[in-house]
Amino acid sequence: MARDDGHIIELKNTPPIIYLKLTSTVFICVILNPILREIVYKISPLRLKSSKKIKPYELEKHSNYILSNDNIKFLVYGGYVIVIILMNFLNLQGLSYNGSIDNDKAILQSFVTFIAFERAFSLMKQLNFRPSIFLNNIIQSVYKVLKDDTKEDESD
Repeated sequence: MARDDGHIIELKNTPPIIYLKLTSTVFICVILNPILREIVYKISPLRLKSSKKIKPYELEKHSNYILSNDNIKFLVYGGYVIVIILMNFLNLQGLSYNGSIDNDKAILQSFVTFIAFERAFSLMKQLNFRPSIFLNNIIQSVYKVLKDDTKEDESD
């Protein structure tokens, strides 16, 4: 619904900005994990992939382990859990963790969004659904119906 000043959404107040920053940061860390790992390798002073002196220490293998997708998800969940525990403790005392109840709500909503995203992403991996196979099946079904219709027309 448009407001009187013509803007659809106003991002001047901080709760939406907090929500967008947290949510986008977490999504980027989880979705683009392999790309972020490559960036870390390129800007690392150790030059993990190109240095022959570093190769025997297998730092690339250790870095891959530390920066794995599961470990990043654990850090995200752990961070959210710690912040939510602090938020709830302060809220029960009538205080705010982040300056206002609305800011705290933005953090909580960001966590809820991440949980929903992560769960949907996990379920998608388990599905045996492939859009290309589905589209191919539809095309074959339509082709079969058209082929049967032309046979019926020819027999009449």
